[in-house]
Amino acid sequence: MRKRELSDSEWNSVRKLRETGASWSKIQRETGVPRRKAKQIYEAWERTQSMPDLKEARKQVAAEAFHKHIDSLLQIAQYVASSLRIPQTPNDLATADEYLQSLWQIDIFNKNWPHVSENKEYELKSVNYTNELLFQSLEHHTQTTNIWKVFRQWKEAHNSCVRASRDLQETVRTLVVKNLQKEFRLRARLKQACRKYDPVIRITDAVVWAMWKQTVDPANANCDDEIVSVVSRGNRYEVIFALSNYPSKFSNRVVFSFKDESLAKEAARVCNQSYSSLLKDKDNEGRTQIEALQEKVSHLRDMIDNLARMMHPLLLKPVILRSTCELCPA
Repeated sequence: MRKRELSDSEWNSVRKLRETGASWSKIQRETGVPRRKAKQIYEAWERTQSMPDLKEARKQVAAEAFHKHIDSLLQIAQYVASSLRIPQTPNDLATADEYLQSLWQIDIFNKNWPHVSENKEYELKSVNYTNELLFQSLEHHTQTTNIWKVFRQWKEAHNSCVRASRDLQETVRTLVVKNLQKEFRLRARLKQACRKYDPVIRITDAVVWAMWKQTVDPANANCDDEIVSVVSRGNRYEVIFALSNYPSKFSNRVVFSFKDESLAKEAARVCNQSYSSLLKDKDNEGRTQIEALQEKVSHLRDMIDNLARMMHPLLLKPVILRSTCELCPA
């Protein structure tokens, strides 16, 4: 037996009644179409009609997700660009890759983790992985630009400053050791008074710190030869940084603290003589230590400024919109 097909008028009646909320029994009474047949045909038609709505809904979800994805990429770009800086002290220097790795450990999207509050290791790994994925996505979206060429130049300039800082540290240490070898009695007195720390390391750190501050602040490059002085505080004599052209928060940094005034003055003399000697020492190109460092720091500052401009949201957004990556919503 052939299956009965509904006429157009019968179908229209079934559809209109059902859309007004009529039961299948009522539809059968009023149209004469068996309720199972009416229900089967209506539900098949309803499924075909929902597909366009579903596709439209998916488009809206994808659009919203893509919008959030773009915002995340712009945010990670701004975060990186604003985090690239000239270290204020040589102790802050890490290689470019080490520094970037430290950036990925910051939750820049301020996620809350109530269910894993006791599992800090999981939280840190998740934050780190999210930031790395987004940065890789940013690179994929903008691979046709010059950003990554400049980014590689920044890494090279940063690492060059790191190497120069480490070389300076070794140069200063060698000079301090050489100077104290000539004054073995003074070295013995310093060792005895310091006890818990090596006076060579303290003097080296003081000189390197002073030279680095002069390097990152070119306006103060022409300073006096004396970087420390002795002050009396209570029953002690302290060797402190006392350069008037340094920011106030650094001017009272204590290098040594002794009960013996003469020993404090001798320690200050060694610091200042070592610093003065390095100011006059020139390399094969006729540059002083500070001048050579300033060239490297200046180049690093240029790379940082270039990246800040190139990673500006107004320039990045059009590029991102014209490209895709594996994290882009389908």
